[in-house]
Amino acid sequence: MTGIDQEIFDDIVTQAIKHKLIDGKTLYTDSTHLKANANKIKFTKKQVSESVRSYTEQLDALGVDSGYNTAAICKGLSERRIYGVMPCKRPMGKPGILKKRDFTYDEHYDGYLCPEGKVLSYSTTNCEGHHEYKSDPPSARTAPG
Repeated sequence: MTGIDQEIFDDIVTQAIKHKLIDGKTLYTDSTHLKANANKIKFTKKQVSESVRSYTEQLDALGVDSGYNTAAICKGLSERRIYGVMPCKRPMGKPGILKKRDFTYDEHYDGYLCPEGKVLSYSTTNCEGHHEYKSDPPSARTAPG
């Protein structure tokens, strides 16, 4: 990194240290810097002297972007007792389809209310142990949106 991107990175690290999110003793990034070489005849192959394993054993925390927020990676970090810091990944869906966060639980009805105020009543508990709530199909079809 050079120039403005290095300044931004340094500022982010400084803020993270200031807010005690990291201690700044050891930092790793998942980026690779390759020097451009337009001459395909003149090049040098070099072998990396340290394996990935040698520095991953030193890690106790790891910050990554949302692309790494998968169940497999979270499980791997947990098994290695590495504290993973990653942003939330909002569910992506089709336009016009309501998301779970669009509904509000109502204790009185023991169900969820859609943005139009219609009740989605408890229907069943699925094999994963999650409660499922369903709307009245005729009223759902007439709902605006």
